[in-house]
Amino acid sequence: MAKTKRVVSIQYRHRPGGVCKRMYLTVQGLLDEGFEVHYLSVDPLRLDDHPRLFRHEIPIPLKARRGFLFWTWFTVIAPLILLGVLLRRRFQALILFSPYYCLVTRLVTVLLLVPTIVFQRTIPNRADPLYRSAVAGRVRYYAAWAGLALASRVVVFSRSVKESLFARSRILRSRLRLLRVPVVLPQSLEGEQPKITYEQAMKQHTEEPQVLKQWLEGFSARKSSVCRIFDFSERSLVMLVSGELTDRKNAELILRAMNAIESERAVVIISGLGQEASRLKTVAAGFGLGERVVIEGWLPNFADILAGCDLYVLPSKYDGISNSMLEALGAGVPVLAADTPEMREILEYDELLFDAGHVGRLAARIESIADSKAEREKVRQLSRYRARQLMFSWGAELSAFIDSKFA
Repeated sequence: MAKTKRVVSIQYRHRPGGVCKRMYLTVQGLLDEGFEVHYLSVDPLRLDDHPRLFRHEIPIPLKARRGFLFWTWFTVIAPLILLGVLLRRRFQALILFSPYYCLVTRLVTVLLLVPTIVFQRTIPNRADPLYRSAVAGRVRYYAAWAGLALASRVVVFSRSVKESLFARSRILRSRLRLLRVPVVLPQSLEGEQPKITYEQAMKQHTEEPQVLKQWLEGFSARKSSVCRIFDFSERSLVMLVSGELTDRKNAELILRAMNAIESERAVVIISGLGQEASRLKTVAAGFGLGERVVIEGWLPNFADILAGCDLYVLPSKYDGISNSMLEALGAGVPVLAADTPEMREILEYDELLFDAGHVGRLAARIESIADSKAEREKVRQLSRYRARQLMFSWGAELSAFIDSKFA
């Protein structure tokens, strides 16, 4: 009888953004490959019920999910809960999406000989607002590096991040592994899915062009829905920017570009929360952008909004591989991204990249896409081509990696 393949993970609660998206994608992929997946959390995560998925509660006698008391309690209790889980079953790996979790559980995993895999999207950078505060920021920064140093393997998603970590830490050099991430169809939080996914359509492109046509022709109806929700003209070039609204994500660049654009056709939805949210609204009002810019929180129907936009824009100053950008590619939405090393690895073409330090060039690029059918088609076709190149099973990739003992 074949042994059960089993992994465990930790995430204290659901948070909108890339960390949980990566975790959910990984959990689903491993379940699809026959793994039994366990996870520890304070509150239930947004994972679908599955007979091989098991949650273990980390009890916290506090209502708050932040602050010194919460994290002190969590740091003490989480390793004890993990110890109990690991003593009852044999696990092939502890899979983590933050080096902090590796740091606090390391003693337990060493004692029970359980290898730890940390998925790291980018390098801990002191320029990141997360690490800027005098005391707490320094603690987070050094805890992140300590957690990476203690991991059995550190999995990254781009050559540039691997090379940066390799150059900065001799300890990590033998532990670094590069795994590519696939494009994915954005999952609707309302449970509504297209009759056929863009990925399925593209896979059948050579044999059944009608299938691809069915998906692409549905765009008109999806865009009409978006335009009704936000009161845009259907002739508009509808752009979407999403992510935590922080300095690193650089959403202000889009507002400055919009201020420099004369065409009324260009409109943008900015979705997300963060310390920059109120300031961005002030900047948009100061520019007099009015109804051309909508700044929302996290959209509950994000997948449906994304699938009805003409262009997904990623203006981040520095970032890892953006999950939302991969979702945009998976949904057949053209992409325009800041020319960082990670984004160039994914998108490759100059036509899909822009200089994040030059407002005028970005404004001119958006305006040309808004006003020229030929430019829109070029961006659309290049984005679809890159999407086809990045279609593979993430679950199969991870399963092979774990089965190979992380070679």
